[in-house]
Amino acid sequence: MKSWVRIVDRWFVASEFYGSTGLVSDEKKNILSSLQRAATRNCEAEFMQGPFPQALLSTDRKAQSVITMSHLESSLESSKLLQSPAEYRHWLLCYARRLADEGAELRAEDLCRELLGPLYRLSNSKTMTTSKWNPLILGFPKHELLREILPILGGNRCLQRISTEYSKSLKELAPENPMDQT
Repeated sequence: MKSWVRIVDRWFVASEFYGSTGLVSDEKKNILSSLQRAATRNCEAEFMQGPFPQALLSTDRKAQSVITMSHLESSLESSKLLQSPAEYRHWLLCYARRLADEGAELRAEDLCRELLGPLYRLSNSKTMTTSKWNPLILGFPKHELLREILPILGGNRCLQRISTEYSKSLKELAPENPMDQT
């Protein structure tokens, strides 16, 4: 099944992370950033000058928070679809910072679960070959990325339990994955 994916939205200019794209000097490695800049170049000033965005963003902190979270999630998924490892890592770290800032427990738990993968790997080779979980994402070991974001998430008191649980889980998996240790 084919589908369209929105990689930029004019509302993203209201995101707290809008413009956070100076990642890699090689423009070819920054495909998402290039597309986002090109798509918003003309509408940025026009959009933000309008009465609705200004009124909404000046009075409603929650609206800006929703726009920011949407922008980060979209950029994270878009960088994955565009096969841009440097941008994926950048947006992952930005997303983790935002989750910590907001104390977003459910989203933080989902992110950690996705990066940790299954806790118990069965030795049955049939199960191993049919498993949908891949330990790599764009060439990065998911467990390495998880280790990188756990201290960020743990910086928020509300997320310390999640950070501690997933750190313990990584340690439990370490004997099974000697190549995955840092």
